[in-house]
Amino acid sequence: MLHEKGKAQTAEEIQKMAVRIVATNPAGNRLQLIGGFRYRFLDNSPRRSNDIDYHTDGELEDKRDKLISLFERTLLPEVKRSLGYEGDVRTADGPGDDSTVVKRLELAFYKTATAYSRIEIPVEVTRVAITDKPQSRAVDGTVMLTVSNQDMVESKVIALVNRRVVEARDFVDIFLYRNQLAGDSRNRLEEKLKQAGLTGEALASRLARLESRREVDIRNIAAVLQQQVDEQVRQALEAGGGAGQVHDTVMSTVTELIAPLKEIG
Repeated sequence: MLHEKGKAQTAEEIQKMAVRIVATNPAGNRLQLIGGFRYRFLDNSPRRSNDIDYHTDGELEDKRDKLISLFERTLLPEVKRSLGYEGDVRTADGPGDDSTVVKRLELAFYKTATAYSRIEIPVEVTRVAITDKPQSRAVDGTVMLTVSNQDMVESKVIALVNRRVVEARDFVDIFLYRNQLAGDSRNRLEEKLKQAGLTGEALASRLARLESRREVDIRNIAAVLQQQVDEQVRQALEAGGGAGQVHDTVMSTVTELIAPLKEIG
C-alpha cells in the first residue's frame, strides 16, 4: 500500500504537469489559475491543495469539455509514461457539479496491481468576481495566466462568507495571504458582494453564522493544518497559537472589512 505522504507528493506532481499542459495548449486559452493550488504552485504556499481551479470569462461547459479532451490526449499518456499510473478523466456528477457558476471534471490515476493507489484530482472551471486585469506569472519557463494577488485573496474572503458549507482551507489561505488585502479592498469587496447578492440582512446572517461556528471551525482548521500544511510551517503555526489563532485572526480581518457593509441594501 502506498504511504499517504507518497500519494500526496505524486498527486502534486500530477497537478503540476496538468497546469503546465493547460498553460501551453490552446484549450487553456484565457483560463486563469486560481484557488489553493494557485497559491501552492505560484506562491510557494505551505498548504497543499487537492484540486485545480480555473476562472474563465468564457462559457463554462465548453471550457470544461475542452479540458477533458486535452487531458485525455496529453496528460493521461504523460502520467503513464512518467509515473506508471493508468488514468481516466470524466465529468463530475456530485452535488453542485453542474450549475450556472461551476463546471467540474475529475481526474483519477491508479496502479492496477497496487492496492489503495488511487489518486483523485478534481478540476473546476468557474467564475470569481475580479477587479483587476489578468496577470502573467512564469514558473520554470512556463507562463501561467492568473488573477491578481488582491483579487485572489478577496475571492477567498467572499468564499468564506458565501459557501453553503464552510471550508476550513479558506481560513488557512486568508491567514497566509491577508497581507495582500489593500486599503481599497473594502470598496472592492462591496462591489463584489453586491454582484453575489450578499448585502444587508443576507451578509449579516452569514457573518453571524461564522461567529457562531467558532469551535467547529477551529477543529476543522486544525485538521487542515495537520493534513495539508508542510510540517515545519505547521509546527510554527501551532507554536504561535495554532488553529485558534488562525481562526480568530481571519475572523477579525474579515469582520473589519465586511461588517460595515451589512447596512448596504
